[in-house]
Order: sequence, then structure tokens, then C-alpha cells
Amino acid sequence: MLAQQVAEMLSPQSFESYRVYTLCTVSRLHEAGTVVDDVQRNRVNKLALEPVLHELKWSLEKDPVANSLASSEIDSFHRLIDSGQYSLPGLLAHLILLQKLIGEKYKDALEAALLEAFSKPKARNELRVLAGFYCSHLVNRGYSKRHIAKLVESQFLSSQQRRVGRASLRKFFGSFKERPSKFKVHTAVSKEFGEFLKSLGFEVRSKVGFPAAIVQHLPVGDEFPSIVSDEFEAFDSYSAAVKQNQILTNVRALTFLAPQGLSCTWSPKIFVRRARNAHGLVEEQADIAFERPSSGGRSSARQIRGIKNYSLRILQNFDRRSNERLLASISTSAQARTTPSVENKLISLWSAVEVLLSEPEVGVPRIVHYSKLLVPCICLRHIRLQFAAVSDELLVSYKRKFKDIVFRETAIDGIDIHSRFASVMLLPQHHDLRSDLLRLCSDNPLACHRLYRLNSDFHTPAGIFKALSSHERRVEWQIHRIYRARNNLVHAGRVPTYLDSLIMNLFEYYRTSIATVVNRARREEKRSDVDQIVAEIGIGYGIYKEIFHKRKSGDLLISDLRRLISLDAELR
Repeated sequence: MLAQQVAEMLSPQSFESYRVYTLCTVSRLHEAGTVVDDVQRNRVNKLALEPVLHELKWSLEKDPVANSLASSEIDSFHRLIDSGQYSLPGLLAHLILLQKLIGEKYKDALEAALLEAFSKPKARNELRVLAGFYCSHLVNRGYSKRHIAKLVESQFLSSQQRRVGRASLRKFFGSFKERPSKFKVHTAVSKEFGEFLKSLGFEVRSKVGFPAAIVQHLPVGDEFPSIVSDEFEAFDSYSAAVKQNQILTNVRALTFLAPQGLSCTWSPKIFVRRARNAHGLVEEQADIAFERPSSGGRSSARQIRGIKNYSLRILQNFDRRSNERLLASISTSAQARTTPSVENKLISLWSAVEVLLSEPEVGVPRIVHYSKLLVPCICLRHIRLQFAAVSDELLVSYKRKFKDIVFRETAIDGIDIHSRFASVMLLPQHHDLRSDLLRLCSDNPLACHRLYRLNSDFHTPAGIFKALSSHERRVEWQIHRIYRARNNLVHAGRVPTYLDSLIMNLFEYYRTSIATVVNRARREEKRSDVDQIVAEIGIGYGIYKEIFHKRKSGDLLISDLRRLISLDAELR
């Protein structure tokens, strides 16, 4: 199951709650130190520290490895934060001390903890937590998600592999070195761009006379007659190719300052080899994928009809002013799909959020205002979407057998498959159907674990309230992080290493928010005002949470289940 979990964490198509953490504990310590420094330099308001410190406190509490390395110091940090009475130098001293105690030993300690948990049959939850921190740590060290995923596939999930054991885990851990390697990167470029790069001091040569072992991996023809070569320190070949692509993008940007244009093009396929090795790999940088995988069975005609109906809801259910704002917001977000720059993707998506939402009152920090409005739009539908994500995965894997079990559900007969699946998983009277699902998935440890967690997390009102509160807190932290990253990009040119994760999360937040707003407006008899709709969503979300908060004990009732799933289905 560990290999399945890691592969799922690294996949951009996974449901957001199942993807790898944006930051590990060590990265959060570094982030907190950076924000403290920004506050000391009056770059940001001290209020910006609150969500950072609360998330760090959560991470230190949740991370068993960090606690094993610095238990007393973490307790001291918690007392400092809980008191609310701290100076910035005192806070920074705590952060530096924790980085010293945890940072250098973190990877080795995580690997040891993973090996120990792997040997315990009933330690699946602990294994997932440790795997999440480990993957996040590797990514934040500089390893690409693609590289880690390829290693997981080749070492654990390929059909030739035998059962995973401690020896194969140690081999997997040994693939991740503490220090980066030197890579030689070769990219085919257009003639004019090659001449321009050469004038700037880059190593550029014609394909003619270039080693055949490298040329054979690059595009043939006259479109890219020159080859630019560079050397980078990186943890894997894909990361080295990304660095080369970023440099070429930056150099091309210089040419936009000239009155006349210059043909600055290069092949997307980049040949990468270790500095002292003649053999290498062809890497091609993949754009961030915003489309969700289809659950199967949907014809193009049904998809077009669904998009048409969704578009009509936007065009027909809002007043003129709100309609203009919605269309402007959606058009701005669309730029994230077309721009090749990851920085511009984030900037465009956040600009779309600001266009969608109202302006803050005088004296209210912008991020506090936007977060307050955005969080309910995102969180209101989260549990339904989580059941939908698992249901879609099981439908792809088990097809008719899965549907046959789910459609034996009778408590909410006549509703879509996602709602029926939720009923099967949560209502006490469907114990036999849950057993049938577990037997169906008995060959898939990760699927069995998903089913177990859905039932254990959401089968009581108290569990639902806890899950809602936990997700709300994580979303709020992430929104603040996205806002800081956007401001650092726009005002200081600072690019975080985890930018792709922020973009994926922000796009899903934005798409979910739009769906929630549009579906809420459908209930109105008259054309709606978007600001009023967003306010009503916030009120409704508060009521929604309070209902489950009041019913702390007892089994889930059909009326409770309907509250979870009776929201209008989003565009699928």
C-alpha cells in the first residue's frame, strides 16, 4: 500500500486531500523564518505571521519524526505561540534552533520511521502520515515529482516486481542523495535564437559536427539547427531540464524589449546526461494539467451538453453587473491555461479571485477579507467531492461490479452514483453493502484503506464536524500562502520552489468556488447579485457546520446524509 499511496500523492490528477503536502515540517520552519524576517523589515504586516505559525504548530504536532528529534524544544515553541506574548527575535531564535535540531537528521529519521511502521500491519495511518512528510521533504529538497513517481513505478508497481519488503524500501531510499549532481543539458534552438545566445556567452554549436550520440535524441530537420549546452546542479534529470527551460524563457523575455522581434524558439525535448556520462535521457517539461481525468462512459455529446448548460447558468442567472464580473473573472483565469509561465499562471488565477469577490472595507487587510469569503465557497462541497473522487476511481477500476453494489442502495433511491456511494459508506443499515465493497477491493490495499477512512471519518456528526473544521483550517492556511507567493512574485520577484502545488490548489479552489456560486444562484427566482450569493454561501456554511456540531453523538441519519449530498451537483 505504501507504493500506491506515494504514487497517488505525486499524481496531479489525485483529489487535493490525497496529494502530497505542499511543505514538510522543515520547509514550514524555513517559511516561518522568512516571514518573520519580512515582518522585521516591514515588508508585511505582523498579521501575516498568524496562519504561518498555526500551520507550523499543527505540523510539529502531527509529525512524529520531528517530535522524536526535538520534543522538549517543540513543547517550548508551543508554549511561546499559545501565550501570544513573544518578540520577533525570540520567535526567530526558536525557529533557528528547531531547524538545527530537525533539519540535518530529518531525511534519515523519516526513512527509519517508515521502515519501522512498514513492519507493523496495523500502522497504515502512521505510514501515510510519514509517507506524506517524506515525499514533501524530497520535493522541497529539489527532487521532481515526476522523478520520484518514475522510481516508485519502476521499483514497486511494475508487473515484474515481487512483494515490497524492507530491502526494496532501503534501495528506494538510497536513490535520493543528500547532495545534487552535475548534469549536462543540451537543447536544440532556432538559428536566430542560437546566434543571440552565443552573443551572450552561452555555449552554442551547430548540429553538424556535434556528437551523434546526442544529436540522435534531438529533433531532426532545419527548424532547430543549433544546440545550446549548459551545466546545472540538480537532484534529477527532469529538474535539470526545467532549469534550462527557465533560463531560455528568461533570455527570450529580454528580446521583447527590442522594437523588432526575434525568433526565439527551442525544442520542448531536452537531452540531459550526468556531467561525466555519455548516456542520458530526453526530458520534456509537462505543462500543469488543469483537466480532471474522466470517470469513463461520458460521450463528447454529453460533455458538450453539460458545458452548454453550465454556461447558460452563468449567463442567465446573474444580473448584468454580476454577469460582467463573472465573465471577466473566468476570462482572467483562462490565461493560466494559455501562458507558458508558471509565475503568470498563479498571478492570473489570483487576479481572477479578486475580480470575483467584493472589495474589502477600509482598514480590513485584503487577504483577511478574501479568505473569509473564499473559504466557505471551497469547503461547503468538500465532503461530497471527496466521495465523488473515490467513487470515480472505483468505477474506473471495477466498472459494472462496483455499480451493481452501489445501486443496491435503497435509502436514497434515485440519486446519482456519488450520492448512493456515500449512502453505502455511511448509513448503518448498509453494513452488508460495505462488506461487499471491501471484498470487491480486497486485491487493492489503497482502495480498502480509502473505504475504511471514508467510513471512520464521516459516519458520525462529530466526525463530519471535525473533518469540516480540519479542512477549513488547511484551506485557510493555503490561501494565505498563495497570497504571499503572489505578492512575492509581483513585488519582489521571489519564486517559491513549490509554485506548481500552489497553482494546482488555487485552480481547484477557484473552480469549486465558481461552481458553488453558480449552483447557489440557480435556486433564485430572479437574477442574482454575486456579492449577495457569496455572502449567503458563508451564512449557509456556518449553519451547515453548526448542525453537525450540535449533534456530537449518535449515528448518521438519512437527513444528515442528505445535507452532505443534496447540494446541486457541480459540472462533471
